[in-house]
Amino acid sequence: CLEIGGRLAADGSVIEAIDVAELARLVETIGTLEPQAVAISLLFSFLDDRFERQVAAALPGTLFVTRSSEVLPEQREYERGIATWLNATTGPVMRRYLERLAAELAPAPLGVMQSSGVTAEPDYAARRAVNLLLSGPAGGLIGARHVATAAGHPRILTFDMGGTSTDVALI
Repeated sequence: CLEIGGRLAADGSVIEAIDVAELARLVETIGTLEPQAVAISLLFSFLDDRFERQVAAALPGTLFVTRSSEVLPEQREYERGIATWLNATTGPVMRRYLERLAAELAPAPLGVMQSSGVTAEPDYAARRAVNLLLSGPAGGLIGARHVATAAGHPRILTFDMGGTSTDVALI
C-alpha cells in the first residue's frame, strides 16, 4: 500500500489538493516496484473522483490501472477497496486471456458472461474483471432456466456443486 496526500470531506468537498511533487514521487516509487497493475482507492472518491483520475493519469499507460470510483462507486471504503484490489489482481490475467481468445475466435464476435448474467464486450470485461468472478454460477442459472422453461417447468430449484462451493437457487 502506498499513500498520497489530497483529501476530500465526507460531503465530497476538497480539504487538501494533491501535491504535484508528491504525486511525481509516488509515480517514481511505483515505477521502481514494477507492478503489473495498480489499484487506486481514495476516501470519498465515490462522491468526487477527481483525485483518483489525477493519480491514474500520472501513471504510465502500460500499467493496468483500476480506480475504485469506476469499479464500485459507492460508500464503504473497505468494500470498495477490496473490489478494486480484486479487479487489479485479476484484470491483467483476464486481459491477456481474452485477447488470446478473441484472436483465436476472430472474426466471430466474443461475448463474456458477467456475474450479473449480462454479456460484455471483451475489452470492457477485461477492465472490469471483478465483475466476472461469479459468472459461472450466473451462466448456470440462465442455462437452467432456459432448459427448465423449454421442458415446461417454469419454477425450479437449481443445485450447482463444484469443488469449493455449492450454489442453490430458486427460479
